[in-house]
Formats: sequence, structure tokens, C-alpha cells
Amino acid sequence: MSTIYLATTYADQQVDLAWAVAGTFLRPFSFPVPAVGFALNDLVRLCPIPYENGILVVGYRIEIPQLDSNATPTVKLSVGDTNGASNAFQATYVNAAPVGGAAGVLSPLMCWNGTTAVAPVRGVLPKQYTAASVFSAQNFNAQSSTARPTIDFALSINTAPATATGTGIIKGELLLQRLNNTLGSF
Repeated sequence: MSTIYLATTYADQQVDLAWAVAGTFLRPFSFPVPAVGFALNDLVRLCPIPYENGILVVGYRIEIPQLDSNATPTVKLSVGDTNGASNAFQATYVNAAPVGGAAGVLSPLMCWNGTTAVAPVRGVLPKQYTAASVFSAQNFNAQSSTARPTIDFALSINTAPATATGTGIIKGELLLQRLNNTLGSF
């Protein structure tokens, strides 16, 4: 049975990077691996994607502790958004990467499982989100009184670990850029 988790930092604020590129900010996140480890189709909602005023996902970095201690690890991870039906990824940033047999890193350029480079099947960055695109993807009417859907940057367990480990912290950040110069609430 799959479980949906929220990162312990899910409600934290972003870190503005005005000193680097105007309108760019980081959204750090962290999540301790459950004591029982992960199971097939578990989902970790790492942080919300604040799309209301228009946002561009331009990068990410996720540090993954060892999730599978088996001699032949089977765990595979995907990273994407929860903009599809029933938390399905509409935008997939990394698909079924064999990372987690040793501590590793997921990023847009390359993934690492221990010291081994893993070229994942990955989606296109940057990815744009606006209220109009989110509402059309989820069949919401932007003019109605329906509550706006929450879109999250999330980690999914595609293939369960052969021998799950229940220690370590998943941590990293999502790099975002505003689509306009207005000061909206994020």
C-alpha cells in the first residue's frame, strides 16, 4: 500500500536569490526516511510549486541516502510535479532512476548512485507553470470559486527497495524564477 508523505519543511518559506539573478529563489526541503523504509508507489511531497503568479522551474538538486541495502538494489525513483490526476506526474523531471542503492544525488544534469553516474530519462527544464496551465491540466475553471489546486514538487518510489533502509534524510532544493516582475505572494 502506498503512502503520501509531506517533507518536514513543506510549509517553510523560500530563500530569495536577488543577489544572483533577479526574481530567482530556492525552495529548500528535507525529509527523514521513514523508519520502515519506502514501499512501491510511496510519494514524498517535497515542496509546493507557487504557480499562481507564474513560475518557472529552472533546476533542482536532491540528495538521496541509501534506501536499499540489498547486494542487488532494486529501488528506482522518479521526480516530478503532482499536477496530474491522483498525484500522477504531469511533468516528470527524472523517470525511474536507479538511485538509492548507495547515497546519491538527483539533478537535471546527471544522477549519481554512490560514485556511479546514472543518465536518467529526464524531462525538459525549464518548465513553466501558470494558473491557466494548472487549471486546464486539472480541469478546474479558473473563474469559479473552486479552491486552487496545490501543485507539489515530489519524489516517487517507482520500484520498491529489495531491502528497505529506514535511516537518512532526503534533502535538497528546487530552483525557481518568477515569470514577471510583479511582487505577488509566494
